[in-house]
Amino acid sequence: MGKKKNEAMKPYRERLQGTPFKSAAEMTKAQQDCLMDVWKELEYTKNRLNLYKKPEYEIIVEQFRKGLVCAFGENNENLFRAFIDEEGYKKVHLNEKLLKKLEIKSQEISYMIKSISELFFNSYDRSIGIVPKNVEPVPNKKPDISQGEK
Repeated sequence: MGKKKNEAMKPYRERLQGTPFKSAAEMTKAQQDCLMDVWKELEYTKNRLNLYKKPEYEIIVEQFRKGLVCAFGENNENLFRAFIDEEGYKKVHLNEKLLKKLEIKSQEISYMIKSISELFFNSYDRSIGIVPKNVEPVPNKKPDISQGEK
């Protein structure tokens, strides 16, 4: 019977190889702890979103609905606007008329829009708890537009 038990335990031993755990119970406990941490983060985000629906917190949400505007040109026209709509969707509106007037390479405009929009949307994600506040965003690497984006 001892040999059969050893054979039955083989998949569990193989699963533990290369991990810091000495037993399946220890691994299970760590998995439960990890699951609890994720659950707490999700609950935190859900509760923040529910609170933002209350009138006393509307001022916070309103800032994201107004969005971030990039004014450009001689008349300080809005080139684009990044914002959160009424349903919570992330959106970017481009002023195509102004874009056509400007003599700027499309790659340069694309990089500027992407960078500013990501900054704005990352701020929103942090405010609702999707991204933990202690995590630094990964900086964008500007593509070398002289030779085309890689």
